[in-house]
Amino acid sequence: MLTSYLKPLISVVLIIFVITSYGQTSKKDLLIGKWQFEKFISEYEGSEITTEEEQMIKDANRANKGLILTFSNDNKFKSEQKGGMEINNSIGKYTLLPDNRIVIMEDTIKIERLDNVYFQMYQKGRPTIVFKRI
Repeated sequence: MLTSYLKPLISVVLIIFVITSYGQTSKKDLLIGKWQFEKFISEYEGSEITTEEEQMIKDANRANKGLILTFSNDNKFKSEQKGGMEINNSIGKYTLLPDNRIVIMEDTIKIERLDNVYFQMYQKGRPTIVFKRI
């Protein structure tokens, strides 16, 4: 008699497990691939920023146009920008940390957003940087 109650219970548990597991993607799976620089966003977006800060962000957006980041499954990282700054053309390693942070080469950066379309990072005192999947 106990087995007649156990079978439906096991079936329900398996169904719940399959439903909750379906569609979940790990941070690493989301990160793997190519990301194109989209823009910098001021740390103070939504509030008034100085003309000087606004100009610095415009200049940084122009300077980083065409920058592409590539993350591979084996924790390798590549940044490239044809005709761009030397620092934007590098190869290194990355490590995803469990608390929504990533270490790229030696910089630890907070991941503000990571989904199928956008990768957004933030470091205190710096503007937020937004990349779009390509």
